[in-house]
Amino acid sequence: MKIKSIVWLALIALMSFCYACEDADDNTPLEFFFYDVAPSAWVGNVDGFSTYLEVPEITENVFYNGAVLVYMIMNENTADASFAQLPYTWVDHNIMEYMDYNAYIGGIDIQLKKVVSGINQSATPLDTYTFKVVVMEDFELPVIDE
Repeated sequence: MKIKSIVWLALIALMSFCYACEDADDNTPLEFFFYDVAPSAWVGNVDGFSTYLEVPEITENVFYNGAVLVYMIMNENTADASFAQLPYTWVDHNIMEYMDYNAYIGGIDIQLKKVVSGINQSATPLDTYTFKVVVMEDFELPVIDE
């Protein structure tokens, strides 16, 4: 858990640094996109559901040299709206809900699973999920002279 926190903080610092280091051509190496996924877009059964999002911005260069981050927007359009980075796990006593993703050139596959008392009990989502996909291009980090 400690390593995950360190990695998370490093990514936040890197993303903040990247926003601050835009060059004169305004070629920011970060892009983000929002996707609404309707209940009908999920495919699966009690063992889990998945949906595929076409993200043409995930090029071969991004896949091999950049990075892709995915966030689920929780409590959208409310005062307590927030982003939850995938993978996301919610646990309440004997109930666990899990969401993860795999990135490919051209898109991402998002998986959703619900387990109750150790038994798969995934159900088709009833609400639209909104995801924020962050695509980081390959770029050189600036060197700070001391």
